[in-house]
Amino acid sequence: DGMMFMLSFFALLRVSEATRMLRSEVTIEREVVNGKATRVLSVHVNRQSKNDTKRAGHVRKFAEKSDDSRYCIVRHMAGYLKDTVLPGDRHLFEKTVLGGPMSVDTGRGRLKHWLKLMG
Repeated sequence: DGMMFMLSFFALLRVSEATRMLRSEVTIEREVVNGKATRVLSVHVNRQSKNDTKRAGHVRKFAEKSDDSRYCIVRHMAGYLKDTVLPGDRHLFEKTVLGGPMSVDTGRGRLKHWLKLMG
């Protein structure tokens, strides 16, 4: 749940959009950023996303933070992908109990659950 919320926040996605993402739409590769080789997270935003005004689809990139920030989306996603081995045609976030893709409402329900627990 945390990775889904973090990706939604950083990539400016609705949680329902994150639940529809495929594993193939997220990659981590080494690139040169400001003259230094670093890991870069690329997130393909689907053309159906409401914040894609041209409905063409686009890629958002995030460079790994050089400090020990616990809010580095690249490190968190790398850990998630390492622990969650999924083929490229599978959804990035899937149901843990039943398997298969989440419904678009599942993410919102999970967010409400965690917010309620936090008070």
